[in-house]
Amino acid sequence: MGRKRAIADTALLDAAETVVRRDGAARLTLDAVANEAGISKSSVLYAVGSKHGLIRAIIERRIDDWHGRCAQREAELIDRPERAVQAVLEMIAEPIPQDDRAVAVSLSAAVFSDEALREPIRRDVADRFARAERDADTPTGALCALLAIEGLLSLERFDLHQFEPAQRARLLSAIAWIARHEPGVGDLVPGASHDDDGAPSAGPAGRPCGGGRG
Repeated sequence: MGRKRAIADTALLDAAETVVRRDGAARLTLDAVANEAGISKSSVLYAVGSKHGLIRAIIERRIDDWHGRCAQREAELIDRPERAVQAVLEMIAEPIPQDDRAVAVSLSAAVFSDEALREPIRRDVADRFARAERDADTPTGALCALLAIEGLLSLERFDLHQFEPAQRARLLSAIAWIARHEPGVGDLVPGASHDDDGAPSAGPAGRPCGGGRG
C-alpha cells in the first residue's frame, strides 16, 4: 500500500485560489494550479487526487482557519455565555475582502451541485449553531443572531449586497443585542400559545412560551 496522500500545503492552495480569482472556477485545473505553484502536475495529483479533491481542500482550509480563529476568541470570552456569537461578530467586524468573495462566487456552482463538497460546510454550520444554543443563557436569541449573521455573510460572500459601513456597524450591534435577549413567540408560529389580549403566554420563570430552556 502506498503512502497516504499528504494534505495539500499552503503554497498549493494559495496557487489554486489565485487561479480561481483570476480565471474562475471553470479554469481551475490541475495543470493550471501546477503552473501557478511552479510544481509538476504529478505533485498536485499526489496532494489532492483530483479537481474535486482540490476544491474540497480549499473549502476545508477556509473552514479550519475560521474554526481556529473562532476558538481562540471564544477562549478569551469564556465568561460570556453568548461567546459563540460574539466571537463571530468580532471576526466579521469588517466586510468580507473582495478576494474572498471572488473565490466564494467562483466556487459556488461546484459546491452547491455536489453533495460531498457541501458536507464540510454543512457540518461547520451545524456545529456553530449547536455550540451557540448549548452555551448561551438566551439560546433562542443566540440562534436568531446567528441566522442574521449567516444572512449578512451570504449577501456579502456572494456579492449580492454590501451595506454602507455605518449601517453595517449598526446592524452588527443590533445582532449582538439579539444574542443577549430571549425573544417571545410571534403570531406566525403554528401552535403558539397566547393570552386573551393576544400576547404570548408566559412560560416558566415568566418567559414567553417557546423561549428559553425552561
